[in-house]
Amino acid sequence: MLRRAGIVIFLLLVSINICGCMVKATDGKGGGTFWGSAKIIRRVDISLPQSIQAVRDTLGALDLEITKEDIGNSEVQFMSKYTDGRTIWIEVRKLGESKSYIGVRVGMVSDEAAATAILDAIQEHL
Repeated sequence: MLRRAGIVIFLLLVSINICGCMVKATDGKGGGTFWGSAKIIRRVDISLPQSIQAVRDTLGALDLEITKEDIGNSEVQFMSKYTDGRTIWIEVRKLGESKSYIGVRVGMVSDEAAATAILDAIQEHL
């Protein structure tokens, strides 16, 4: 019985990990930070253009060169290189006139601490 319960708990944790949709924390400003799809995601009460500029300013301040920038109608995707050579992916999406979504991933198997540090730096530039 105990072994069966252990297997059920293990399978539940694996399924949650595969989905990648767990709430990480809230910021108390109407937004929230989430761990989802192997990236750190934060909703912010800032327009898309302001969020995009904050990403550019942050990467510049961290001496991280933007290697690629794909601009769409309601989203922008940035690519850069982390100090140790890992790829950084940053996605900014419009959620409303004054709301945006910013997602950060560092490396193929995302480094949660590095992604959070970059996202926190972006938050400071908002």
